[in-house]
Amino acid sequence: MQERIRSTEQMSLDWDGVSVYAERSAPTDSSASDKTIILLHGLGGSHQYWSKILTNLTSYGYGAIALDLPGHGQSELPTNQSLTPKWMGQAL
Repeated sequence: MQERIRSTEQMSLDWDGVSVYAERSAPTDSSASDKTIILLHGLGGSHQYWSKILTNLTSYGYGAIALDLPGHGQSELPTNQSLTPKWMGQAL
């Protein structure tokens, strides 16, 4: 299979008032799929968990975004409420 990957792009997204870090990668082939897969890590993880998978998905024609959940990796902690699984689920 021909490699159709571009480098990843770093992003900052707003998650219910909290700045979260993400990396996005997209296939360079304009005829590739317009589907984007969101990759979420578990507790104690970060976006880096998905680094190899992120580029592999783009080689198959999918866009992909790997997020750092609030309070993880390079993302901020919420300052206006407790960081709970319930809040993260509602914000997502």
